[in-house]
Amino acid sequence: MYRIYRLISSGSVNYSGNALERYSSTIITGIQTVLSISIYASPLIMTWLYRRDFFTSEGLAYLTKLGIGITLVYICAFYVRGIGRVFNPVYRQFIDVHAKCMQNSSPENKALISNYDFHFGWWPTEADYNKTGPTNFLEVSETKSVWQQIKDIVGVHSFAWLMLHSFGIKLIYPGSIQLLQASISATLQDGRAQLVIEKGGKRHKVIASDGNTIDLMTFDRRTNEKGQTLVISCDGNAGFYEIGVLGTPLELGYSVIGWNHPGFAGSTGTPYPQNEANAGDAVMQFAINELGFRPDQIILHGWSIGGFTASCMAMNYPDVKGVVIDASFDQLLPLAVPRMPQMLEPLVTYAVKKFVSLNVAEQLKHFPGPIRIIRRSMDEMIATESDSLKSNRGNNLLVEILQHRFPHICQKESLETLWTFLSYEENRQIEMLAELNVNEDLLNLLPEDKTYPSSFGNPDDGSKISDENKTNVLLLLAKMYLEQVDSTHCSPLPKEKFHLPPY
Repeated sequence: MYRIYRLISSGSVNYSGNALERYSSTIITGIQTVLSISIYASPLIMTWLYRRDFFTSEGLAYLTKLGIGITLVYICAFYVRGIGRVFNPVYRQFIDVHAKCMQNSSPENKALISNYDFHFGWWPTEADYNKTGPTNFLEVSETKSVWQQIKDIVGVHSFAWLMLHSFGIKLIYPGSIQLLQASISATLQDGRAQLVIEKGGKRHKVIASDGNTIDLMTFDRRTNEKGQTLVISCDGNAGFYEIGVLGTPLELGYSVIGWNHPGFAGSTGTPYPQNEANAGDAVMQFAINELGFRPDQIILHGWSIGGFTASCMAMNYPDVKGVVIDASFDQLLPLAVPRMPQMLEPLVTYAVKKFVSLNVAEQLKHFPGPIRIIRRSMDEMIATESDSLKSNRGNNLLVEILQHRFPHICQKESLETLWTFLSYEENRQIEMLAELNVNEDLLNLLPEDKTYPSSFGNPDDGSKISDENKTNVLLLLAKMYLEQVDSTHCSPLPKEKFHLPPY
């Protein structure tokens, strides 16, 4: 147990336990921390042991004795902590409440257990979608050349798989590193307490189709008009709902769901693309089946790498009200390669394309509803060149969506003008539109039927529009889809920037 929420009005109390609990917990935490560090430092440790002749019969015997001794201390610490809890009336009361809730998950018992913050593995399950089957996400399919087949034969495929499933996925989703989570556990507990006490959040445990446990928190604001819309926020690769991006829609009065990626905080598993897709689907099913929101009442909000999960949810639930993609990218490869040693470029390219492409753009092409793309002017994470607004991969995401939705106005000359437009900040873009005499009334030419790809601008369908006006309409569409924020990647999103476009 971490904390007690006695009454919503009186705040929370940290649970520290008695002396037996505190000392034994210190020993347990210390051993777990050393073990976690040892796993990541294992190559260095093994080299040091080898040089010190610990791989001899005498050395291995010493290491075995040391391991057995540490294991016994670890086990004894658990027993001592258990004894301390038996003699602690506060903990015994918590156990009684927990047992009642596990036996009968009535609203009254759920309200009682919600007064405590404890290890999420023991939280009562409220929805189990383990039998629904895996959710689709977009995999990049390509015809293998002879050279690619040879690479598979000589083991490149296997080596790339091992690289991704060992340290690669941790580099892509550093929030899944247990050592990092341990270092910020107090911050996460404080953030969770604030959401429960001050914002009225309710924590829930959902089982995804792959068996992973998903930790989520809901804020039901349906007592007011704006709260009739639910915003599902998907955090970044080191983000947690306790301290994440749900704050912006929450301040605006929407109903909100925040959740943690697989392997983050209370959520179990590893954030591989399929697990991410399954987790997002479980959250959507919980919102629809348990909370009672219709898909057309739901806005999907994806920040940074959360744009992948949000776009996946939009692809599988095309009737949602809209999607807000903040500081995200079109695909992972252009961002992954520059951040790895040059000698590993072929292997990194193969691994990303094959196993973790995270193709946000392609998934959003399957979503017919409103999309808002938020671009940070000083985004240091998704720009491939420093101090280059044009290299922000959010631009590539926007261009791909416009090319898909309005193919007949995305001609070569129009696209060149569009890229020039996207290389400017907002004030300069407004000046450019004025210099080109772009009239916003041109948007009235767009068809009322929002079916994509659109035939707008296709002369074979009778669309009579000049090449100049095609370019002007494309610029206006870009301005309408794009929301610009003068900030860095991790800055909070201002409330006035959270809204949807008409298309």
